[in-house]
Amino acid sequence: MRHSSDLQDGSAEIARHAADSVQRPPADASKRTGSEVIPSSEATGARQDQPGSLRSATAGRALFSAIKSDLMTFGQYLTQLRGAALAKWRRKADQRGKRTATKGEGEVRRRSIAIVAFIQGMVMATLVVAIVITGGILWALYGAPSADTPARFDRHSLLLKAADGRSLGRAGPLADAAARNAFPDLLVKAVLSIEDRRFYQHVGIDALAMLRAATVNLDSGGVVQGGSTITQQLVRLRGLVGREQSMNRKLREAFAALWLDFHMDKDAILTEYLNRVYLGGGAYGVSSAASVYFGKSLAALSLAEAAMLAGLIQAPSGYNPIRNPEAARQRAAQVLDAMVATGAIDERTASEAKRAPAEAKTVAEFAPATSWFGDWIARHEYPKVAGKDARTVTVRTTLVPELQQTAERIIADTLKMPGRGGPSQAALVAMRPDGAVVAMVGGRDYDESQFNRAADARRQPGSAFKLFVYYAALRNGFSLGDVVDASPLQVKRWEPQNFGGRRYGRMTLEQAFAQSVNTAAVRLATDIGLDKVVAAARDLGIDAPLPAVPSLALGTAELPLVDLAGAFASVRAGRRVDPFGITAFGPENEGLRTLGAPTGAELAFHEELVTLLRGVVTSGTGRSADTGGFVAGKTGTSQDHRDA
Repeated sequence: MRHSSDLQDGSAEIARHAADSVQRPPADASKRTGSEVIPSSEATGARQDQPGSLRSATAGRALFSAIKSDLMTFGQYLTQLRGAALAKWRRKADQRGKRTATKGEGEVRRRSIAIVAFIQGMVMATLVVAIVITGGILWALYGAPSADTPARFDRHSLLLKAADGRSLGRAGPLADAAARNAFPDLLVKAVLSIEDRRFYQHVGIDALAMLRAATVNLDSGGVVQGGSTITQQLVRLRGLVGREQSMNRKLREAFAALWLDFHMDKDAILTEYLNRVYLGGGAYGVSSAASVYFGKSLAALSLAEAAMLAGLIQAPSGYNPIRNPEAARQRAAQVLDAMVATGAIDERTASEAKRAPAEAKTVAEFAPATSWFGDWIARHEYPKVAGKDARTVTVRTTLVPELQQTAERIIADTLKMPGRGGPSQAALVAMRPDGAVVAMVGGRDYDESQFNRAADARRQPGSAFKLFVYYAALRNGFSLGDVVDASPLQVKRWEPQNFGGRRYGRMTLEQAFAQSVNTAAVRLATDIGLDKVVAAARDLGIDAPLPAVPSLALGTAELPLVDLAGAFASVRAGRRVDPFGITAFGPENEGLRTLGAPTGAELAFHEELVTLLRGVVTSGTGRSADTGGFVAGKTGTSQDHRDA
């Protein structure tokens, strides 16, 4: 059967259309990594992001359509070849006067039919395999995050500096992406030799590597080698198929690796992998690991150092060269042996590297900050000034190391107090009048508990909250010399009590504040209105939930310590100030952008509030804090002395 040229052109057009649907114009290449970067909807202002399952299904259908179209076109081409061969044989037979069917013609016809049938069977088998693979890819990527877009870090990498420029260490993971041409050839060979020797030959999965790993593991009686390719590992790093240990996950991982290998070129896969793989110590990617463990750039790495970094991939914690130097050296030797086996280096070069193994060292700039202050900067302060920028950034902070050491010593001495029922934890925030936090201690021992009781804990301030009650009274017509009734009172079924069960009569606001009389504070708050007390607290920077109930006057609402300290700093400054810890920041190795102290409106009744706080120290409940100089403040103890 002959086919018209129209049919041929139509088939070719179908094939081209299907191919275009799969091999769409490539996305922009990242200038830093060289790997594919898909523009977001915010950047382009065009398409809206689709669910991962829809994107995966669309990609799978495009791949299936392309394969199907190509195979149909190929089948039509074979049929045309068969017809053309028979027609040519007939013309020659006619020329020789043998137009009638002969035994030779029948034999040619039978052979032609058999060959075409075989080829058509192969085509159908290929089509079935293609359908299975396409279906597997659709199954593997269904419901997964977008397979088109590489996963991105959502945490900041901050290199913290003290107010005087001294290094405080690193907060958050360190992720420093590099372009493909920035990776030294020896490092690439080390990684490929130990992780995926046939990376540039396989199609995302490597049956030979799986068989080799199974043989080695069987001989050793344990898991020594893995059969996962770098492409499969990147599938896991992207979070496309989960991490559970199951056959289901393994199959999905294999199909997803086939898709990724089809979708990206090898260098792009390798670049993203080397930039994302976790190597311990908070370092993501080989460039970050080179900085953390050796304080070097990628270009400055020696063979021994490159081998040690490649060895970390299998077990970052177990082979951490700072914590487990001997295990790291042994693993590096295995990498060097693998490089010899693959022909990357010779025996002599490997022996020299083994005799002079890499020596890791703690680099202060890249070592984890391990401090409550560093955590506060990374979690609370930096997002306020820089949004979601996840680059490695240098941050100059407000912390004064000498004051920080003094604060830690004060907390340690306080927690050593003898006797049962003493404090089990403590927190401290030292702040300048402009809101700059110069010291922060969030507990007894950071290594034992990283929970920051200075910034993240919400505790009852007790009588320290009375500052807001009296500020509200001043704003609503009261003066310090006005008299308030401090006699016992009952609010519905609640009777507030004074410390030690004491009873008071009429007294001035200044006296009631200095002696921290509960009955006076509750009566004052209910008289002026609890909503006015809440408004006063808000104007001094308290953002925590404040229920408008009578017990609010005695500090039953829970607040972060750093916010309470900010309110008292506002009184000292005479204007609204907010706590802050960053004075400048900027990308690593670039200039810093300087920030000013956040300031608000001037504070009304500033002198009256200072007088109230000063009276607590000179003649009230805080007399033990009187040093003879200027000291002002407010004591506060919650019910049953749980917080003080």
